[in-house]
Amino acid sequence: MKYYKVFVWNQGQPNYWIGKANSREDAIKKSDRNPDDIYDVWLLDDWIENCEKRLGMYVKQESE
Repeated sequence: MKYYKVFVWNQGQPNYWIGKANSREDAIKKSDRNPDDIYDVWLLDDWIENCEKRLGMYVKQESE
């Protein structure tokens, strides 16, 4: 099992659920959200890596 981050709309506001699941589909089921409200699902490790890469584009490195 791996951790997943399920992105959902909650009364028009973005929200998310994080939990352990066996697959994207399993994460959707375990999030107990209306599938129509879900707009994305990521492996949590992949999401963190993506955020760190994007952060590097905007943060000036200390060595510069």
